[in-house]
Amino acid sequence: MRDAETAAREAAATRWRGDRRRRPRLAPNVISGLVGAIGVVAIVGGYLGSTAPNPRVPAATSRAPAVVPDATAVVRGAYQPELGPFALPWIWLSDRGSLAVQNASGRPGYVGLLAASLRRPRIVQVGDSPRRTVATAPRAYLIGPLTLRAGDIPIRVTPGAERASQVDRRRTSVFLSTPVVSHMPFAAIPGKGFYPREQSDARRFHWMTDRGVLDLVAPAALDGLATIRLLMWSPAPRRVRIERVPAATSKTVSIPARRVHSVVVSGIRMTAGRGRVILTSDASTTGQRDSRRLTVQLLGATRVR
Repeated sequence: MRDAETAAREAAATRWRGDRRRRPRLAPNVISGLVGAIGVVAIVGGYLGSTAPNPRVPAATSRAPAVVPDATAVVRGAYQPELGPFALPWIWLSDRGSLAVQNASGRPGYVGLLAASLRRPRIVQVGDSPRRTVATAPRAYLIGPLTLRAGDIPIRVTPGAERASQVDRRRTSVFLSTPVVSHMPFAAIPGKGFYPREQSDARRFHWMTDRGVLDLVAPAALDGLATIRLLMWSPAPRRVRIERVPAATSKTVSIPARRVHSVVVSGIRMTAGRGRVILTSDASTTGQRDSRRLTVQLLGATRVR
């Protein structure tokens, strides 16, 4: 029998697979019933960047490189985070919201995130960034350049919010998740198959299930091949297959136990600034105090060229 977490993930994914006529009818109340099934309190805590130690993750060893990004961000809106597409925590904005940047440099940078707009496309502007149109279907976006200053950076949305649904009186506009800060015009955004960001000692990371989707976003003018570097960690030796999409070519790498491992993946096709890789690992494990099925941690993903 499937466990509650697996059922919840499949249910969440099913709600977002549908024909074109249903996707724009994006109502927050549809997904709120999953809260009890998966323990959303723990998920929201990870999303908000809790610094509480994870009992499954040992302290970083002396061999581990510095992998904490120099800046991180959290989306703040009118409502609390809730379970959304890809079984990740998302936040609804009303007419506006903010991006809380930690360890900001004050230099120009970029923010990659997952976004979807309620019923119709909307224009989103973060701080002094160029405006970006967000469609109704959830997908990854790169926003910038913008000044990455400390504190809350305003997010403006037009057209404004509207009533979520007949049974949900909240006024909502866009749904946002998983912000990734970058000082270069590129971001790799963990999506389906990854858990919200966590932190243990000096490391921030996303746990992966057996299979995880990593969306790559860059300026729309980028067409061609890209090379990225992934930093991964595993509690036990693992073999991870990395598939390039849409080229359908792959490579398999071995991840040693309890050591941060760097993997370079070349030949990724970028079309109009978008690309994707899919990571598939061998057998996952669970722990006494963590019932999630886990394989490897993704600590970072950067573009090499």
